[in-house]
Amino acid sequence: DRKHRIDTAALPAFSILMRSSVQISLQNNNPSVPSNALPHGCPPIDPGGPADAVSYTALDMALRSHPALAREGSSTLNPTALAKLVEGLRKFSRENLGREAKGSRWPMMCLPDSIWRDRSRTGPLFIALVAAFKHRQSQKWRNFDFEMAKRHDENIAMLKRMEKDLIAAGHLIRPRIYFDESVSKDQISTLTQIVTRFEGSIVQTPLQATHIVAHDDEIDTPDTLEDKDPERMYLRTLTLHQPKQPAGYPQMALVHWWFWPPSYDEWMPSANVDGDVEEEVKKPTGINAWCVACRFVRDVAKFNEWGSEVDYAILEYEKKVQCFQKGLSTTALAQGGNALLEGAVSARYVFGSASGGLCEREIGTGTRSHKKRVYDGFLKIMP
Repeated sequence: DRKHRIDTAALPAFSILMRSSVQISLQNNNPSVPSNALPHGCPPIDPGGPADAVSYTALDMALRSHPALAREGSSTLNPTALAKLVEGLRKFSRENLGREAKGSRWPMMCLPDSIWRDRSRTGPLFIALVAAFKHRQSQKWRNFDFEMAKRHDENIAMLKRMEKDLIAAGHLIRPRIYFDESVSKDQISTLTQIVTRFEGSIVQTPLQATHIVAHDDEIDTPDTLEDKDPERMYLRTLTLHQPKQPAGYPQMALVHWWFWPPSYDEWMPSANVDGDVEEEVKKPTGINAWCVACRFVRDVAKFNEWGSEVDYAILEYEKKVQCFQKGLSTTALAQGGNALLEGAVSARYVFGSASGGLCEREIGTGTRSHKKRVYDGFLKIMP
């Protein structure tokens, strides 16, 4: 069983209670620590606070060196300002693009929470923040403001600009779905509508897919068809953090609630969690695609955010998924796909001296082991 259980009587207030318990622990062991402070280096239990701001130091230096941000002053571009900006963006996204958002239709998808957690000098958060500052400059705003009602549409436009730049930089890739034969035609019709609505695409072979979607009796239970929140009873520990402080500062755990998107992950004292950090579940060998249950697609319609593949991964895919049951190993499937691709090239198109080409050269048709010798020149289409 990959799930760990947590016994909490009041989960909606758990984050507040958890933060209070940490502060009580700090004060009992270190009376000099203010009640509203957290130790240096502690995980961002208080996002946007002083401890969180420290993690933005390198990113702040990288942003300062960007030509488009050269004129930004120290009041708008510093680690503390960046921490507050990112927390403002996350809060605005949750309120307007998340499950709790008002209205019948979301104006865009939530950006993956992994973007907000990034602190690298040239990673996705760097790209997103450059886009945000450029948008602010184009609107001639003095400051970012996510509370002002009249800026709502422009803030959504800013998030769309961030999304566009993240896609262009290769940091945001929407799912390409292949439906296994274990999924009924009626289900495929419904799931296809969800995929296309939430910016995914349908492909015809597993090799083209980022996700192979199949039916799994253990995950695709009847209650998953209902539009209700999953129970927050089970979690898994993503990472542990021990602050570099004297005794009394609690070890913290970043936990993920099963079947909730990563934006709902949270820090809590590791003493409250039953279970160690788990080994990472990996994609099937030989194919660069996750093998997930149908619920992976259904849940995006609940949250406006693609979930964590580990929650939906079909572990015994070779026994349960039709494209593997037909005697094709992942390696054979990959080789068969490359052979199919090579055959499609050679069957329909003839390159060569007979076609009037002059310069001989090699082209790849799938892998390094599949090469064809061709000639530059016009292309003759075979009937």
